[in-house]
Amino acid sequence: MTVLLFLTDVTVTGIICLIACILSATSTKGLDVDIRACNYRLFTFLAGYKLGDWERIPEVQSVVMKYYSDFVTPSRARRAPINQGPRYIIMFSVADSSQGVIVYQTAKYEAAKHLTESLAQTMDVEAKIYNKFGQLE
Repeated sequence: MTVLLFLTDVTVTGIICLIACILSATSTKGLDVDIRACNYRLFTFLAGYKLGDWERIPEVQSVVMKYYSDFVTPSRARRAPINQGPRYIIMFSVADSSQGVIVYQTAKYEAAKHLTESLAQTMDVEAKIYNKFGQLE
């Protein structure tokens, strides 16, 4: 798209698109936890700045890691379901609530396990790690 804009003499728009492409390609996502202030934020690191709002950490009972995937059944009867989007979800288990606060998702088991254990240790709560088959490790 950017090349097309340059070729059609729309240089200013082409430069803006090129900068937007570079920024979006070099952005990363992350998690900040401030235990002293009892805040956390999910952020996007873009052009040297962390963009994301701080939120209050709820009363956390444990940090939970669970496997999740979306199974899609094709329209043809003989085809097996397709596993799309398999990932591990890390969340805060909140006291007196049936809902958790999802703080991170990744397809990599070791990264999810490490983050779960680190958060639990930092927050001084239990880490509950469930494997791909729903068994507590």
